[in-house]
Amino acid sequence: LQLHRAVRAKMEELIHYLEMTTSEDPADRKTAEGFLKSAERQAEFGPQLLLLQTNDGISDIARQSGAIYFKNFIRKNWASDDGSCGLISAPDRQEIKAQVVDVMIRVPERIQDQLSEAIAEIGKVDFTANEWPELLPHMIAQFESGDFHIINGVLKTVCPLFDRYRHAEKSDELWSEIKYVLGELAEPLTGLFVQTFDLAKSGECDQLFPLVNALLNQTKVFLSLNSQDLPEFFEDNMEVWMTRFAEILALPEAEELASADPSQPGVLEELKAEVLESVTMYALKYDEEFEAYYAPFVEATWTLLTQTGEEPKYDTLVAIAMKYLSHVAQKPSHADTFAAAETLQAICQQVVVPNMKFRDVDEELFEDNPQEYIRRDAEGADADTRRRGATDLVRGLCRTFEPQVIEIFTAHIEELLGAAAADPEGAWKQKDAAIFLVTSLAAKATVAGKGATETSDLIDPIDFFGSTIYPDLEIEDVNAQPVLKADALKYITTFRNNLTKEQFMSILPLVAGHLLSDSQVVMSYAAHCIERSLMMKRDGVAFFDEAEVGEMAEALLGNLFGAMDKPQNRESDYLMKAILRTVSCGKDAVAGLGVLPMVVEGLSKKMVEIAKNPANARYNHYMFETMCCCIRYAVQKDPTTVEMFEAGLFPPFQTMLEEEIIEFQPYVFQILAQMLEAHEVGNITEAYQSLFPFLLQPDLWESGANSSGLVRLLNAYIVKGGDSILNEENLKVVLGIFQKLISSKRFDHEGFNLIESLIDTLPPEMMEPYLAQCYNLCFTRMSKLKTVKFVRCVLVFTCLLIGKFDGSTVIGMIDGIQDGLFEMLLKRVISDVETVPDSKDRKIVTVGVTKLLFETSEMVNQYVDAWPLLVEKLYSWAFEMDGGDDGDEENHLEALEASGYRAEYHKLAFAGTSSHDPFPEVESSQMYFATQLNAAGPENFAQLIPQKIQPQIEEVLQAAGLL
Repeated sequence: LQLHRAVRAKMEELIHYLEMTTSEDPADRKTAEGFLKSAERQAEFGPQLLLLQTNDGISDIARQSGAIYFKNFIRKNWASDDGSCGLISAPDRQEIKAQVVDVMIRVPERIQDQLSEAIAEIGKVDFTANEWPELLPHMIAQFESGDFHIINGVLKTVCPLFDRYRHAEKSDELWSEIKYVLGELAEPLTGLFVQTFDLAKSGECDQLFPLVNALLNQTKVFLSLNSQDLPEFFEDNMEVWMTRFAEILALPEAEELASADPSQPGVLEELKAEVLESVTMYALKYDEEFEAYYAPFVEATWTLLTQTGEEPKYDTLVAIAMKYLSHVAQKPSHADTFAAAETLQAICQQVVVPNMKFRDVDEELFEDNPQEYIRRDAEGADADTRRRGATDLVRGLCRTFEPQVIEIFTAHIEELLGAAAADPEGAWKQKDAAIFLVTSLAAKATVAGKGATETSDLIDPIDFFGSTIYPDLEIEDVNAQPVLKADALKYITTFRNNLTKEQFMSILPLVAGHLLSDSQVVMSYAAHCIERSLMMKRDGVAFFDEAEVGEMAEALLGNLFGAMDKPQNRESDYLMKAILRTVSCGKDAVAGLGVLPMVVEGLSKKMVEIAKNPANARYNHYMFETMCCCIRYAVQKDPTTVEMFEAGLFPPFQTMLEEEIIEFQPYVFQILAQMLEAHEVGNITEAYQSLFPFLLQPDLWESGANSSGLVRLLNAYIVKGGDSILNEENLKVVLGIFQKLISSKRFDHEGFNLIESLIDTLPPEMMEPYLAQCYNLCFTRMSKLKTVKFVRCVLVFTCLLIGKFDGSTVIGMIDGIQDGLFEMLLKRVISDVETVPDSKDRKIVTVGVTKLLFETSEMVNQYVDAWPLLVEKLYSWAFEMDGGDDGDEENHLEALEASGYRAEYHKLAFAGTSSHDPFPEVESSQMYFATQLNAAGPENFAQLIPQKIQPQIEEVLQAAGLL
């Protein structure tokens, strides 16, 4: 009874604090969040949150808050950053998995959605690792319930589990998982699809929405399961699915299926779009098997396109429908479908032209929601818009019928431009449509980030630019006809590779003037145009050299910062990226202009302002990249300028650290490291010294996002300060950080970066007492969680120790832990030495292995059998590895942008990497090897060097002037 009362009291306390999370009082919310965060660490917290969802007697607020908190608790704690089990105990994990599906299927829909996401989060870890074998059979069993609340709950749960099949790289593990899923799910899913479709079509069910929603989720699962390859079951049952898909496209609208927001697609529009995605995927990937269905779906798609209205809720559906027609139009085997002149005319006039119009809703979006307009319209981001669909259809038709299509549209373009010329103020939408049509016809191929990569021989985009586009740019009022201004700027960006240097020199000042437009779209497109233009290369060479960028920089930066002063542009990532490109492309030319203090002052103010509520991750990243870029080129030109940066940045950085602005901390640590690395050895100022104890606080290292930046900063302290900054007590703390990092699969390499700096910098007698313990930690981790990366790190670590101490000392240290352990490690060195990717690490390995070969007596005695293998491996790769790694910051930024920005750690490309070299005296791996061999006496090793590489070894000695 006492236990029951205690449990009840605990649950009531939990309910109380869950309700407090929605309080209007910030203090109450903070108290509740603190309690829940503390409770997360207690046993049975997750199961208790789940149990709350079964209690219909608690308040809706507590129930909903509990469901959301449970989902986030699972997302944060089920797996750790390195993919291993997270903070939730094994008993709690088992209890959650045993109960969560049954709870999810019987709670209200708003709760069901949260629990469904939680199950998907668990499944991403446990299902893919085959640690939840009962999940799929248990959920499939719910298909028999006939209750579509339950069925939809199950389907919503499996959709995100299988969604990754659409994009995942092929692997044996993936194929094995898909094979298992198909064996369990393909047949019952198909049976459920037929049953659901028949019910929806018959009208016998009281509520149509849950049936159509179930069809939507079933189609999503179908698409995922068919994305990697065509499963035998679905090939055999293709008619079952495709005939019903065709009927779905013809289903009439119903009021109960409409979205509450009339501008958004309802469940029927979403279902039809998903059907067309599946059909298009089959047409693209399984051409031969799909052959019989091409024509029926062309007819169904044509009917859908000609009967669907212009309302925004149909936009995605119409775009995907045009994508299907575009694919069919490009297939020679189906060219006859579109070959007739009247058919082409009908497609152009009835499908393409209406969907290229600038509608009233587009104008409203342009004015009232410019960010969303830009997201849809900007280069490479408009995949699901009508205009993008129409553009793809035009290009698809032009692959086979280019002369005919251009002839049809030329007359229409002339008509549109004539109307615009007759009434410039009233008929500007006709000019907009003409520009879009010409862009679609002239740019035969475009690549996101690169503009038009192939243009038509039948339309000259530069002639059209001169006659139609340039006059709009010349209008002095940058706020006049903003849509046409945006069109002109986008046109230049698209066809930038076709413009000459002379044309650009006259265009860019006009583009820069549009940075000051009141229209956020025009401003953004002007910044984007400048940024992309400065990045251009022709034949691998920068289109604008540093001097040319330097000449433009002052005017560009003035307008860019002027635009950023406007309230609506305060977090424009387009502006910040253009500032970055101006500095990074101008390099020394910009650094020498004296404008960098203005840039630094402006950025410092922005950092303080944005730190209050950092909402735009892309903007934040470019802001810090720009600061790194300024530091890099200014310090290269004059090392003393680092003091200016430190004076401007330390105050805002201190505020960010003290107020725990977690989004900015990883960036702050990287820039502090970059600035400290510019100091002379021994020159650690008071500001840095006062910061050092803060960096050792355990809480700071709990965030994985901080780890890499903190390690680099600590390394800078170690290299610049050595034992003057690291006393015995601090050293033990840093070694504790090393222990924490190497226990993580994600950050173990950072631990080795840290220990290697200590070994390289501190006096040997200071580190020697701890090295055996470090090895103990390494071998313990290898016994529990051995990865290729970790073994490689141990290899480099060992070679560094050999290089800094000597081979015999290291062998004795390792064998002191366990007899024969070095022999096991030596085998890994021989097998893995070629896998070391980083140039600095390769140099360390070369030095260590060379000293092991020529200066370690054990290698020619007890390990003599390994000597020939090791020298052959070293020779085969080491001499090809001299030189640095690829330091292309722009490639790094492009890759980062493609993957997406999140509020976590992102490496700052322009912060570079630590340039400290543990063996600066070794300029060439080949020369070092030759010198060491010569010093040891080649004749002493003649019998050990494999005959097949002896001539090459002699060539190495000759090249070094030693033979």
